[in-house]
Amino acid sequence: MRLWLWESMHWVWYGLAMAFFAGEFLYGALLASAGDAAERARGYRLMSRAVEALVYGVAVAALAAVLWAMLAPPAGGDVESLLEYAAQRYDNATEHVKGYVLALGWFGAQLYLTPLTSWLGNVWMAESWLANYSAQALLAMLAAYSALSRVLRAYGLELVSIGIALVGTGRLRRVGGSLVASVLVLAAYLGYAAAYMLDPIFSVELGSGIPVISPSVEVLTGQAARVLEHGRIFTEALVKLSFTMSLALVLAAGFSAAIGGLARALSARV
Repeated sequence: MRLWLWESMHWVWYGLAMAFFAGEFLYGALLASAGDAAERARGYRLMSRAVEALVYGVAVAALAAVLWAMLAPPAGGDVESLLEYAAQRYDNATEHVKGYVLALGWFGAQLYLTPLTSWLGNVWMAESWLANYSAQALLAMLAAYSALSRVLRAYGLELVSIGIALVGTGRLRRVGGSLVASVLVLAAYLGYAAAYMLDPIFSVELGSGIPVISPSVEVLTGQAARVLEHGRIFTEALVKLSFTMSLALVLAAGFSAAIGGLARALSARV
């Protein structure tokens, strides 16, 4: 599949950042070849900064290529980028969980329609609270993941380009490295989570309501058992999404430190 973390038009900003530092390196090389000692020293400083930024840039392209090969979404989707696919998956999961929460509330409301069934209402509320709470928490998390996917899709490579530029500005190089790493790793994580971690959520269905004319404890008990299992599935999804997001942030910090060390080592040899 011809998919990337971002659409091809967003790579124009990346190309501009790389072209700028390539030009800075050439300018520094010209100054370093001059006879004046001060100009040579300035040229070496420019070359060192440019090499560090270019190393970051090459690492960005290499990592994006690897992630594209590993994390392409399943075939059949009419999408142009992994982040677009992720946003669509999170939106679909959000709608699914929203429908579940509404169905859960309506199921409980049926119990209060007549005096014959109202005595079961409190029982149902006690048995369904986990599913209701975890589903609403999951609803908020999925909406946040969808919004983050859209933000990174729209501005991710621009932020990466700014990060590469900051790497070449001396005092802000740590900020730039963190920006580059966090955007790339988060983009890859959001695509991975959308493709491989949402299927259990889609498998949850509440089913039909209870008969309000002649209800039975057996019907309510069977539905409650399913809802308790749904609560377990939603809680498990919440834990997995939260924990793996934390791991992604740690990985981003490690990637930033590793590439920063490589970039500084190479720039010191210039």
